[in-house]
Amino acid sequence: MKTMWLYTLILPCLLLNSLVANDACAQKKIKQIVGWGKYSKKDKTSQKFFAYDYNPSGKLLRKQDFRLYIDNTYFYDKQGKLVKIEGYEGETSFTTTYVYGKKVMTEIMKMPDDRVHKTHTYLNDKGNKVEKKMYHMGKLSKRILYTYNKQDSVIGEMYYLYSGKQRKSYKVIYTYDYKTHLRTHKNEYDAYQQVVEQEDYTYNATGQLLKISKVFPQRKNNDYNTTIEYQYQKGKLWQVINQTHNGKYKSVKVYKDGVLIRVRRYENSKLMELIDYQYVYF
Repeated sequence: MKTMWLYTLILPCLLLNSLVANDACAQKKIKQIVGWGKYSKKDKTSQKFFAYDYNPSGKLLRKQDFRLYIDNTYFYDKQGKLVKIEGYEGETSFTTTYVYGKKVMTEIMKMPDDRVHKTHTYLNDKGNKVEKKMYHMGKLSKRILYTYNKQDSVIGEMYYLYSGKQRKSYKVIYTYDYKTHLRTHKNEYDAYQQVVEQEDYTYNATGQLLKISKVFPQRKNNDYNTTIEYQYQKGKLWQVINQTHNGKYKSVKVYKDGVLIRVRRYENSKLMELIDYQYVYF
C-alpha cells in the first residue's frame, strides 16, 4: 500500500507533475473523474478503467480502479484533514487511520490478519517533514531524515533500512539554482557512496520545466535510462512525453487547459493502452 501524507487529495493537481506550475486547481469544481480505456486501436468500445469521486471542497472521497481491484473510501474531519481510509487493493482489505499531533502525524494501517503497519511523520516549526519512521508489527523497518535549504526546499534525504540486526543506508541529494531556486539535479547514492540514479532538470526562461533526464550509471545498458519532456501551448502544459533511451517504452500524456485528458502508452512503438479522462462537474 502506498503511504498517503496528505490532508487534502485533489486529483487534478496530482495528475500534473509537481514541478510544473499550473492553474488546474483554480478551475471549476470537479465531482468525478472517469478513465475510459482501450488496450488496442482495434477495440471498438472503451472499458471503464477507474473512477475518482470528490466533494465540493476538492477532496477525494472514493477511488476505484477496476483493473487492479482497488476500492478505497476516504473520510475527513471538520477541518478537512484526512482521518481514515477504508478499502481493499487486490485481495487485501485494510483500514488506515490518521492521528495528528502538534508536530507529528501517525498513520496506522491494519490488515484482516492482525498485521499492523505504523508510520510516524515528524514536522518542524514550518510544517516541513523532518523525519519519518515506519514500523511493521512493532519493529522499526525504515527511517528517513530530511534536510532543507533557506527556501525550505528539500536538499537531502537519508534512508535507513532495518532487517533484523542489520542496518543498510543510502541517501538522495538535491541541487538547486542559486538564482531561480529551481531544482537542477538529483543524485541517489548507495551504501558505498556510489551514484546509482541521477536526474537533471531543464527549464525555459519563464521557469517552466522542459525536461527531466534520468540515468543509472552503474547499469551496463541504457534500458532503464529515461527522458521526460514537457511541452506547452500558450504557456499551459500540453504534453508530457516519457520514453526510455532505447525506445522500447513510451508514454504520452495530453493536457487541455492544464488538465489531463488522455494518456497513451507504447511498447516497441505499438500502442498498449489508451485512456481518455472524463470530468463531471458540480
